[in-house]
Amino acid sequence: MTRADLREQIKDLGIDAFLFTDPINIRYLSGFTGTSSMVLMTVKKQYLLVDSRYLTEAKTLINDYEIVPIQGSRTLYNLLLINGVRQLGFESLHLTFDQYDFMDEHYGGVKLIPIKHLIMAHRRIKTSKEMETIRIAAQIAESVFEEILNFIKIGQSERAISHEIERLMRSRGAENASFKTIVASGARSALPHGVASDKIIEDGDFLTLDYGCIYNGYCSDITRTVVVGSASEKQRRLYDLVWQSQAKTIAAIKPELECARLDAIARDFFKEKGYGAYFSHGLGHGIGLEVHEFPRITEDSFDVIKSGMALALEPGVYIEHYGGVRIEDMVLVTVDGYERLTKAPEHLIEI
Repeated sequence: MTRADLREQIKDLGIDAFLFTDPINIRYLSGFTGTSSMVLMTVKKQYLLVDSRYLTEAKTLINDYEIVPIQGSRTLYNLLLINGVRQLGFESLHLTFDQYDFMDEHYGGVKLIPIKHLIMAHRRIKTSKEMETIRIAAQIAESVFEEILNFIKIGQSERAISHEIERLMRSRGAENASFKTIVASGARSALPHGVASDKIIEDGDFLTLDYGCIYNGYCSDITRTVVVGSASEKQRRLYDLVWQSQAKTIAAIKPELECARLDAIARDFFKEKGYGAYFSHGLGHGIGLEVHEFPRITEDSFDVIKSGMALALEPGVYIEHYGGVRIEDMVLVTVDGYERLTKAPEHLIEI
């Protein structure tokens, strides 16, 4: 996305300027990674407003924005007056009510216009540079799975495994985990978001590991399910079922496919096999600067797959009081299909 594109959007909305307050969008637009900042984009100029802690950093690293130190509540208002802004769009999903209330009361002559997802249509299509960064984030996550298998054993806690996963990711260059690592064993593996607990790993447990990292600002997200000890036939069948579901959906990926249709491929497969009631969430999501981005790959989604999107697909089956299997992998959408970034084992691993 170019600033010219963004300015055209601002004009089309009939506003004079747009205020970005979401740190993720500020990073996407300007490259600035500090907190306590705002981006003001008018039809002619762009400003990065920062507090004094980040002023030197911003002036050193950011070249194509006018850097403005925040010196009280009138700093932004003065810029609006200087630029003749009368209609100001803002990120309605991020600006707090208190901030809105203050601006509405004190920014005389400026009408505040709430707008959702102004740049999400641009963020969902990755540049070649973004794609390469996401590839590295995915490679880090996948390499950690290979090593964590040597760490897991009966008698360990879920929390210990979670800590080791995050340590391994950082040792490979990750900035941090991209979300709270999920380690769920035994019956807890039926919890789609069963974050790590003090539960001890037991012989025969399903063990679900859902984790990812942040590398240079971009996220990865994968899920692997294994059995600690010897797997039962039922456990093998469930794993094979979920693996087949994911294989079918990934094989179908191509530009212009409706996301709801992609979700239906997995959902219909589970229904056909008698497990429709045990798949309780959407098939997947976009991924980038945030771990969950557009498009939404759900049964009620209106999104359409486009070349350049990064996706995470995570079908799962969850049986209460027994356990569950989820397999999640990442792909990049290409002009004629997809590029796999990660690939779960075809057969259930026993540790």
